[in-house]
Amino acid sequence: MRGYSPFGSNNFSTQETPFTWALIAANFVTLVLITFHTLDPLWLVLSVPGGFSRPWTFVTYPLVSFGIIGMLFYGLWLFFIGSALERAWGTFNYAIFFVVVSVISGIAMEIGAIITQHGLLIDNWLPLAGVTLAFCLLMPHETIFLLIFPIQARWLGWLEMVIVFFTYAGTSPLLGFFALAGCGVAWIWINNRISDKMGFGFNVGNRGRNGRSFHPHDPRSWKEKINPIEIWKRYKRRKQFDRLMRGDKK
Repeated sequence: MRGYSPFGSNNFSTQETPFTWALIAANFVTLVLITFHTLDPLWLVLSVPGGFSRPWTFVTYPLVSFGIIGMLFYGLWLFFIGSALERAWGTFNYAIFFVVVSVISGIAMEIGAIITQHGLLIDNWLPLAGVTLAFCLLMPHETIFLLIFPIQARWLGWLEMVIVFFTYAGTSPLLGFFALAGCGVAWIWINNRISDKMGFGFNVGNRGRNGRSFHPHDPRSWKEKINPIEIWKRYKRRKQFDRLMRGDKK
């Protein structure tokens, strides 16, 4: 996945996005420890029903990866989507949002599992549904590249919810609806402007005062946007602009 975010600099340094990098690092560490059988994943992963007997797992389950492929895709998704929100809102405020989405998603799945009497393990991807939807609501006309396929964020948000629903609806249709709790938190968080009330410093993106959506016209075709030569040229121009803004003449 690749995308240019207007939330801030494209320099994804650990100083700008420490919480995002901490999540990625934690998942890598747990993957290594689980692989070498030095960590019992059941101490951290959320198993429902039964999560209320181990309440810390409502916070720790986003830190657990079981496979290297899943870990890589999880890290890439956080790298682009999560870090954009962290730069926009600030590390502390983004961390609050991430924890709230994780906890509410976990509690919803616990309740759903109790009602349906289906047991399952909740993986680290579930909170990313809420994080992704928050990004899509803030920047609905931002173009995201899934590998080489461009998609606008507003459609990505719908796609994410469909994937989440059917991932868990295979066990029980009711669980599919409970799995969307994190997306519900993101929708309420953005549309009720909780981010503004908490001083996050960013309103719903690409919307005018009358609530109607708008976006600047981009004359480039999608082929030009994914052209590797043009991508490299834009990257060099951004780096040069950043140096000029810092007053670095070298």
